[in-house]
Amino acid sequence: MSQCFSLVFGQIASPGFRVGEVSYSVALVGESVYARGFSIAVAGLAIVFAALLLLTMFIATMPRLAALLDRYCPEIEHGGPPSRPESKAKEDDAVLAAIGFVLHSELKNYENQTKPTEDR
Repeated sequence: MSQCFSLVFGQIASPGFRVGEVSYSVALVGESVYARGFSIAVAGLAIVFAALLLLTMFIATMPRLAALLDRYCPEIEHGGPPSRPESKAKEDDAVLAAIGFVLHSELKNYENQTKPTEDR
């Protein structure tokens, strides 16, 4: 660690800059990062693997957590199955046929208006 500290914070005369009493060596910092590239890559892979492992474990325990939560906060029972809204039209088939006829008529009308005209 002390060798790295001396390389980075520069008791070695190298091209860099000086702030106060400490000189920073830009070139040596760049070289040390490139030299440690494999270990930095492995550390990054390990961090990502650990995060994905924790996420997988959390997802795997969700059913148990939901069962535990259900003990303390049970689901509210509603009155029964959801009711279907009653139709105001007595003859649904006739209404649907009328809607279909209007849609068919409008579609034919639209197709006739958008047909390309032939130049003679």
